[in-house]
Amino acid sequence: MDIPFRLNFEQQKKRAKELLKAFKEGQPESADRFHKHPKVQFTEISIAEFQPKLADAQLVIAKELNCKSWAQLKRHCELMQQMQIEIGEQQSIPNEGQGWLHIRCGSDIQQTLPKAGFVGQFLEFSDPLTLGPISYNYSLEQRSGFLHHAFGRELNLTVHQTKIMVETQFEGLTAAINNKHKIALWFEHDTYDQFILIFILSLVFKSQRKPHLELISINQFPGSIKFTGLGQLPPEALRWLWQTKTPVTKNQLASADQYWRAFTDAEGSVFQNLVETLDECPLPFFKTAAQRQIQEMPKDDDQLSLTHQLVLEILSDGIKTAGKVFGILMREKEPLPWLGDLMFWYLLQQLLSSHSPLVEIIEDHEDWPQKQIALTNEGRRFINR
Repeated sequence: MDIPFRLNFEQQKKRAKELLKAFKEGQPESADRFHKHPKVQFTEISIAEFQPKLADAQLVIAKELNCKSWAQLKRHCELMQQMQIEIGEQQSIPNEGQGWLHIRCGSDIQQTLPKAGFVGQFLEFSDPLTLGPISYNYSLEQRSGFLHHAFGRELNLTVHQTKIMVETQFEGLTAAINNKHKIALWFEHDTYDQFILIFILSLVFKSQRKPHLELISINQFPGSIKFTGLGQLPPEALRWLWQTKTPVTKNQLASADQYWRAFTDAEGSVFQNLVETLDECPLPFFKTAAQRQIQEMPKDDDQLSLTHQLVLEILSDGIKTAGKVFGILMREKEPLPWLGDLMFWYLLQQLLSSHSPLVEIIEDHEDWPQKQIALTNEGRRFINR
C-alpha cells in the first residue's frame, strides 16, 4: 500500500541514481527537476554546461520530499523507522497515559493515535468557525442555527439533531477544560484549525481552572505529496510528533483571546486592522492563517472572497462538475487548503443563488459533486472586467 508520508531511505537512494541517469540520457523531465531544485552552481551556468553528481540528484530528491538536505532526509527516515520499531514492540509513549486528553478539530487522527501507542482519551471539536455568524461568547443557538442551514440537508440532520450535536461537543469541550489535568492540542496550520485553536485557547483563558496544555502544531512533513493535514500521517509520524509538543504559555492564551475577540467583533475592520499590525505572533501559524482569512472577508459588496475568485478562474475554461472544481481548487489553486467538501459546497451555493448568480447548474444531479456547473454571462463579465 502506498503511504505518501512513509519513506524508505533505500528506495530514495535508488530514485536519486535513476534521476541522475535520466538527466545524463537527456530526458527533459529530469532537467526540469534539477532546475526546480538547484544547487548554487546551477543558477550560475546553463543547463547545457551543468554536469550533476550523485549528491546533486540526492539534493533534488530530498527537496522534492520537503527536506532541506539529503542528510535531513536520512535522519528523518531513521527516526520514522525507530518509531515503527517502538510501535511493533508495543512500547508506551513517553510521558503519555490515561490521564491525557487529545483534542482535535476532526476525527482524522482518532483511529491512528491508538495505533501509534497513545492510550489517552480523544475529543473532537468540529465547527467551521471561519464561516457564518460567530460571537465572542459562543452562542449555541446561533451556531446550531447556522450549521443546520449550511449543512443540515447534506448531513441528513433535523434542526433538533443539529442543536444536540452542537451542544454535546461544546459541553464536552468545556468539561474537559474544567476537569482535565493534561490536554494535548493537535492542530495544523490552516484557517480551519487555527481559528478553532484560538477559540479553545480563549475559553481556557476565561476559565476558572487552567489545565496543563501542550500544543502539537505543524505546517509541513516529509512525504511524496503536499502536506495538508495531520490525517494524512501514519502512526509512526504521530508518535514522533509527540516529541515536538510545547507547553501553551500564558502569553499564547492571552493573545488567542485577543485574536478571538477581534475576529468576532461586529466590525470586520477590527480584525483586519489587528492582522495588519500583527508583527509578532506567539502562535506559530496563526498570522498566516489570519492573513488568508482576511482574503475571505471582502470590504466592498462588489468584491468576492478569494475562494469565489478561484472558483470563477477554474470555470473560465469550460463546464466542470462541482467535485472537479473542488479537486482543482484544493490541489492546484488554494494557497492554504482549509475547506472540507461540505464547506466548499456551502460557498459554491453562494455563487449559484445570489441575486445575480455568477455560476449556474448546467446538468443537475442528486449528489452535489456530480452537478455540472458553468459561468453565467454575469460570471464571465466579472472575471473579464
